[in-house]
Amino acid sequence: MKIIHNDISSTQDKEGAITFLFNGYVYQIGTLDYDDEGWFSRQTVEDYENDRDNHETPTGWGPENVVAFRFLKDPY
Repeated sequence: MKIIHNDISSTQDKEGAITFLFNGYVYQIGTLDYDDEGWFSRQTVEDYENDRDNHETPTGWGPENVVAFRFLKDPY
């Protein structure tokens, strides 16, 4: 992981974002006036370097440690 840009300050109430490179994508995570709202997006390195507006956003979040459901599993 490589940090590209960071303009988030813990001492100022303003919008900010951090941009980093990871596994062929450029990720951007930001805040909106340091309230509960935030945003997260990614795009390919090629799109980022050529200023293309091809951002992807996550469709949802879920817990990581969920036991997989098995149909017809013996309950005993």
